[in-house]
Amino acid sequence: MADSVYSRRERPRIVILDDGFEVVLADADTEGSLEVFREIARRIVDARKDVEEVDVAGSRYIVRVMHLAGTEGHRYAMLIEQRGTRRPLMDAYDRFDLSGREVEVLALIVDGASNREIAEALCIVESTVQDHVRSLCTKAGVRGRGALLARVFDVGGEPGPADRLPPE
Repeated sequence: MADSVYSRRERPRIVILDDGFEVVLADADTEGSLEVFREIARRIVDARKDVEEVDVAGSRYIVRVMHLAGTEGHRYAMLIEQRGTRRPLMDAYDRFDLSGREVEVLALIVDGASNREIAEALCIVESTVQDHVRSLCTKAGVRGRGALLARVFDVGGEPGPADRLPPE
C-alpha cells in the first residue's frame, strides 16, 4: 500500500557540484537552466542556508543545497523542485514541519489505511500510530483525519470551528 503512494511522488532534479560550483553530475532534465541554479546554489551556501525558494524563468522553484562530506571532487548536492509540480505530501512536509515518519503515516492515511493497517505497514504499535496522527493534526492545526486531509490537499477552505484546534 505505501509503495503506491511513494511511487506517485515527483522526484526533485539532482545536481552534484564541486568546490567551485561546477557541475560534476546532473539529471538529464536539469540541463536547461543549470547556470542560473549554480548561482543560486552559490548564494545559498554563501548565506549559510540550506534552502531557498526562487523564481526562474517565470516558474517558482525550491532549491536545496547539501554539503557532501568525504567525497573527493563532489562537494554539494543540489535538489531542484518546481513548486507547482510538488505533491501534497511533500508540500505538507514543508508547510507543517513534519518528520519523515509523519509523512509515512500521512501517506498511508491518504491511502485510506486504518490505524491497524498503518501499524502493520510501518512495524509499529497502534498507540504510536495514534500519537503520530495526533501530532499531524496538531501541526496542521485541525482535529481529525478528514480536516487533516482537507488541509493537506487545500480543499474546503479553512477548517470550521469543529475541525480547528483551539488556540494555545
